Amino acid sequence: MTDMNTSNSVPKRIAALRDLMQQAGIAACIVPTADPHMSEYISDHFNIREYITGFTGSAGTAVITDSDAGLWTDSRYWLQAEQELAGSGIRLFKDGLPDTPSVEAYLCGALSGGGSGVGAVDGPVVAGAGAGAVDGPGAGVVCTDGRLISSAQADRLRTAFKACHLHLDTDRDLISEIYPDAPPLKTFEVFEHPVSYAGISRTEKIDQVRSLLAEHGADVLVLPMLDDIAWLLNLRGSDIPCNPVFFSFVIMTREQTRLYAFMDRFPADLQEKLKRDAVTLLPYEQFYEDLADLYLISDGAGGSCPVDGAGGSDLPGLTVMLDLKTCSDRIRQLLPASARVLDRPSPVMRMKAIKNPAEMDGIRTAHLQDGIAMCRFLFWLKQSVCGSKKATGSQPEKTTGTQPGSPLTELSAASKLSEFRSMRAGFIGDSFDPIVAYGPHGAIVHYSATEASDIALQPEGLLLVDSGGQYENGTTDITRTIVMGPLSDEAKHLFTAVLRGHIDLARARFRRGCTGASLDILAHQPLWDLGLDYGHGTGHGVGAFLNVHEDPIRIHWATGRKASRISAKDKASAKGGPSPTGTTAAGASATGTTAAATPSVSITPASYTAAELPVLTEGMLFSDEPGFYAAGKFGIRHENLLLCVPDQTTEYGDFLKFEPVTLVPFDLDGIDPAQMQPDEISWLNAYHERVYTAIAPHLNEAERAWLREATRPIGSTSAV
Repeated sequence: MTDMNTSNSVPKRIAALRDLMQQAGIAACIVPTADPHMSEYISDHFNIREYITGFTGSAGTAVITDSDAGLWTDSRYWLQAEQELAGSGIRLFKDGLPDTPSVEAYLCGALSGGGSGVGAVDGPVVAGAGAGAVDGPGAGVVCTDGRLISSAQADRLRTAFKACHLHLDTDRDLISEIYPDAPPLKTFEVFEHPVSYAGISRTEKIDQVRSLLAEHGADVLVLPMLDDIAWLLNLRGSDIPCNPVFFSFVIMTREQTRLYAFMDRFPADLQEKLKRDAVTLLPYEQFYEDLADLYLISDGAGGSCPVDGAGGSDLPGLTVMLDLKTCSDRIRQLLPASARVLDRPSPVMRMKAIKNPAEMDGIRTAHLQDGIAMCRFLFWLKQSVCGSKKATGSQPEKTTGTQPGSPLTELSAASKLSEFRSMRAGFIGDSFDPIVAYGPHGAIVHYSATEASDIALQPEGLLLVDSGGQYENGTTDITRTIVMGPLSDEAKHLFTAVLRGHIDLARARFRRGCTGASLDILAHQPLWDLGLDYGHGTGHGVGAFLNVHEDPIRIHWATGRKASRISAKDKASAKGGPSPTGTTAAGASATGTTAAATPSVSITPASYTAAELPVLTEGMLFSDEPGFYAAGKFGIRHENLLLCVPDQTTEYGDFLKFEPVTLVPFDLDGIDPAQMQPDEISWLNAYHERVYTAIAPHLNEAERAWLREATRPIGSTSAV
């Protein structure tokens, strides 16, 4: 990107935006982190929030008024944001703290003299698709790009703004007017995901979705989410960093499936296959035009219904199934005014969350390959930094980095890990930008090393490595906290407590009907016993060669709160807004650690209330990743992916359990067995024996000797 974060570029951009706002009579501009598909990861073309603020984190919302500028982001990014916003004139609003106002509360206070009136749209059916704008003489105008904000988020803003006489304008993209050299939208070739991996053909999936449409009385389904479309049509791409998806929309009726995409990115043979499967390929931009013509599209006779694009009150009802949480406000506003919107989570989202047998087999194969790569990396890392001899009994390799004589750093370690993964069968690329965080950097939950922040690794303390791969048959996500050398008693105590929480969730057996909220206490309890906690969710869904964060699965105890892709909202409001950083509470732990209390903001991009979350079902794949973060000291997180599988059926019902598909040892040098229960030790020893059995045949002699030592049994299991 062009000159994104120089010391004076951000203030100049904000000044240019304010000039444009003044000319247009706009009081404030909201700049979200999103694309037209509400993707978690976005291409550089849509990364306007980074452009206007200089903040490089993957989540956040900027608000610019004529005299103030703020950035809202959650606890994962507070330390990073404080550093990157320094000198920009932009205030950090720590989203989720009790004293931090929501975006709408802040704007009501700053622009109208008080009165926030935060509200939300309730009920699954919305009549009058284009309704909801707040107008009035003299109303202050708040502008945002309607393509980059969900309909549900826009409705919350409109409802809140009614009480303070503000008007939300979602029809103008101001940032593009001051950003003429924005990176072009890059698209790449689309390819087929074979049925041998997908398990079900696209025609079978389409038939299943149509049956669900009929069941709900819907005439049309609009799909804007890229992973939904990729899964439904057994197609993959690389238009979004780390996610194997492609820019597209789908409109499905009882008779038609219309795919709107960049047609030149589809090879001729693939276009022919889609045509044979009754999938009509159309230009990407035509999607917005066709939204207004849904009556023509939905007519089974092929378009004989003489209806103009605007619709009318005398038209027969047309029911459109649409998820207002994941569709843009632009989509909602372009629908015919007489259309009836059935607000439901995407049926495709629910279908793809339950992996079929072929997908499960592929997931296990991908994790075997990933486990081999990770184990080779850990062996190399231990030799390079720690100089460990105990695994082989021989002198370790002399190289200390990726080049002879160079120090091993966070960035060079990440590069070496990617190199090991690239050697494995079926590897496509990373599933997210790797987090390799040494020492204090580990306390930054989503730390990403840069040339400026990169530090050398030393033979002491902890290194947190959170990474994953995209394989042609599965997606991986793993975190290991690696002991680089001597540890304090505090670090070892907390390392063990976090691992106990991970194990206690992984070995759970539970009745069918439980959700992630039902089981999350298992992961938190060892830390809660110490009066400690972590501020992110315990787990998120994972795709099958798809997005590493996949709705709707969410392992989180906070059943009453509504998570949002933009920010976690609260009801605080004050004229002009309270202190932008709020108050950080602190408490002393049983080990003497002083830990900042963090809000319960999910690490996942979940956007559904607890009532909408599905029960845990066979075939669901999700992460188990409790953690603890001591600011300025270290970070600890232990993560495996778990597959939900049957356990047993008794007179009390069906019971389920979890199968860990990740095959990498936990670092035994960080564990205090005296803290652990016998059944926890038994689980860990059995898991490590399974890792050794699966991985050892694929390693050389030195690596195999290291793995034998790394998976050695610990403690006593006689009481199990």
